[in-house]
Amino acid sequence: MNTPLDRPKALWTPINTTPSVNRYLNYYGNEFATDFIKPNYPYEGPASKTFRKISNLDYSRDWERRLEEMGNGCWAVRRDEMLNPLTADLLAAADLLGGVQHRNSSSAAYGGMGVDESIQCVYLLDGGVGVVIRFYEDDRTNSVEASEQTTIRGPRTYRVLTELLGFDWINRKLPEEDKRPTHEEIQEQVRSLLLKNNQ
Repeated sequence: MNTPLDRPKALWTPINTTPSVNRYLNYYGNEFATDFIKPNYPYEGPASKTFRKISNLDYSRDWERRLEEMGNGCWAVRRDEMLNPLTADLLAAADLLGGVQHRNSSSAAYGGMGVDESIQCVYLLDGGVGVVIRFYEDDRTNSVEASEQTTIRGPRTYRVLTELLGFDWINRKLPEEDKRPTHEEIQEQVRSLLLKNNQ
């Protein structure tokens, strides 16, 4: 019998962030206000309304190489925007499940325009959560603007994160899976990871 997952009441709060959420907010904090961002957890409905399956990313080579190291299968946030509560919730969920952080920042000129890029990864299971943030100056106003791309890499990671966040169970085999795990198996893995990493 399928026992409902006892999810945490909160993944993070503005005054009690996880390490990856803290890094995410701090990166923006030098240029933008971050005090308005609040968690949207828990979620509901099909994950496919929030994430789209993609085959690759056309960001920096370093990011593509790191994605390859993270595993097969990639899902992008459909409505990506800077300081996205969903991104913060994904990073917090990955932290709570025992993910390992990696961050890299660089500055470069693209098409004559100066760009600062931050690549933040939280490795988890067969993949992880990745966030690419780019700061650049508007040609006309010289104001600082930002763009962001958030992805989940790895089918097992995708399943445990969407399960923890509260999305509906995906009752089909994902393209990168040898076989579809049962809902009970994913719930048990989430329980085990939460217990192991939050004692």
